[in-house]
Amino acid sequence: MKNDWKDFFYFTKTERNGLVLLSVLCLLLLFLPNFFSWISPPASAIDFSSFEKEVNLLLVNENKKTKVTTEKTIPKANSPITPFNPNNISKEELLQFGLTEKAASNLLNYRNKGGRFFKKEDLQKIYGLHPDTYQNLAPYIVLNNTPQPNKEKKTTKEKNLLVDHPIIDRHPFDPNTATQEELLSLGIAPKPVRTILNFRSKGGSFRKKEDLQKIFGISEEDYQTLEPYITIQNSSPKETPTAAKASAIPEETITSLDINQSTPEDWQKIKGIGPSYAKRIVAWREKLGGFSQLQQVGETYGLPDSVFQKIRPLLQTSPILKTISINSILAEDLQKHPYFNFKQAKAVSNYRINHGPFKNWNDLQKVRALSAETLEKIKPYIDFN
Repeated sequence: MKNDWKDFFYFTKTERNGLVLLSVLCLLLLFLPNFFSWISPPASAIDFSSFEKEVNLLLVNENKKTKVTTEKTIPKANSPITPFNPNNISKEELLQFGLTEKAASNLLNYRNKGGRFFKKEDLQKIYGLHPDTYQNLAPYIVLNNTPQPNKEKKTTKEKNLLVDHPIIDRHPFDPNTATQEELLSLGIAPKPVRTILNFRSKGGSFRKKEDLQKIFGISEEDYQTLEPYITIQNSSPKETPTAAKASAIPEETITSLDINQSTPEDWQKIKGIGPSYAKRIVAWREKLGGFSQLQQVGETYGLPDSVFQKIRPLLQTSPILKTISINSILAEDLQKHPYFNFKQAKAVSNYRINHGPFKNWNDLQKVRALSAETLEKIKPYIDFN
């Protein structure tokens, strides 16, 4: 029993050899890092100074290029800037003050569409105007916003008339003879009153109550309010038989009407077509380039289908059309035609660029943006020459 503890430290020859080998391996692993550091010299510090110089030089060159590019994009004034009003300045002056061709054109287009500048900051809304150019021009912008003399007189007169008739006095009236003050006292706005007076001065007359609805500016609600007070006298005591006969030209004397050659006056000879409808029909015809079929007259804005169906038997077509040179027309001009929108006009232009001119109708049908309905409408107007 005394020697039992020795049994724990008794190893066979094989076990002793294994322990020796394991000890040697542990020592090797322990001293291996020091061995490699001894056999390989310490790495010297890498010099990045030349690389840093190259990077700094590159950044300096890029800053110079950016500065030059920025200076080039900012237009400079060709002449000394003087005080100006952007609501009436000419394109030549805008270019001299440093605006680009595009910015100057955008400003004029904005004014041509009825736009006005009411404060200096409004000029910044013009597409293409560089912010630095605006900063240069801002001190010289003068806005008086003085309305046109005629318009001011009318506005003042209308205001005075409204002051003279602060209380609405509804009473029976004849729209063919009522004075301006009387119409205003009935609650009709100044603008429709002017329209009524202009209509009468050009020979127009109201034959029935419903004709008052055709006056632009009189809403359905306004008409319903005035309708009980409208009294139209078809013939006045002072009217002579000859004048009465002349004022009632029998519409049945119009047996036919060429829709492509008739004037607004010709259209007014047809029953149901007043000055407003006549002008709209002719204006629609001009936009189209002529009517290719009778149905297009019915497309006139605001023309009731019931009126069109009544006058349709009197209408005659003629081959007088303004054709579209589909191989040369610009996209911006093509989109002005009522049957083309911006997307379709652009698609036609892109097709010509990618595939060459349209040779025939089959080529035009390959433009995917043109629907079958659109193709049917535009067919009479297309010229491939």
